[in-house]
Amino acid sequence: VQRAQGGTIFLDEIGDAPLDVQTALLRLLEQGEINPVGGSDTLMVDTRIVVATNRPLLEMIEQKQFRQDLYFRLHVFTLDVPPLRKRKEDIPDLVRHFVALQGEDEDKIPLATAAALQNYRWPGNVRELENVIERLLVLSDGGALAKELLPQEIQEDQSQLEDGALLPFKEALAAWEKSYIEKLMLSFAGNVSAAAREAKVSRPTLHAKIQQHRIDPDIYR
Repeated sequence: VQRAQGGTIFLDEIGDAPLDVQTALLRLLEQGEINPVGGSDTLMVDTRIVVATNRPLLEMIEQKQFRQDLYFRLHVFTLDVPPLRKRKEDIPDLVRHFVALQGEDEDKIPLATAAALQNYRWPGNVRELENVIERLLVLSDGGALAKELLPQEIQEDQSQLEDGALLPFKEALAAWEKSYIEKLMLSFAGNVSAAAREAKVSRPTLHAKIQQHRIDPDIYR
């Protein structure tokens, strides 16, 4: 915090902050004071605080998991960022950005790969897209980012779109179940225990389903 004197601090996933951290942040916002770890002196800090979360903070306030006074201190100006599936026009620019970050040329992206990326529903949002691009770059070993190198769930989505056919009942049920679990992971930032409580199932049961559908909770954190 001291290093941000006169600048800005960005705190991601503020909804995951423990209550004692929330209390310290509230003190910083209200009084501009901090107590460094291991020290006894109180320091004054002048900095702007920007936070982000995908957790339902108002619901967390009702459940005594988030401080209401901190919420209103933070809730000066809110920017609502829609999930990636609702702003797919951003995907090409994001893909080019992530490819460029690795020092690679965007010409390595074939049209078939670009189409599959554009059509996927991206339950893990931008972070999942970034991970997929990194995977492609590693597997391509300097070559083109072929569609065949994409994760199976993206290829399956593309295949169903191309087929244009209804799924058999069991497959449709499995697809719904996977989508439901992905939404749980998104809502609870990959926290399997919290997601299990929301779904009213045991953690081992949900964990088994996560493994069955090859869902990675880490991409939602």
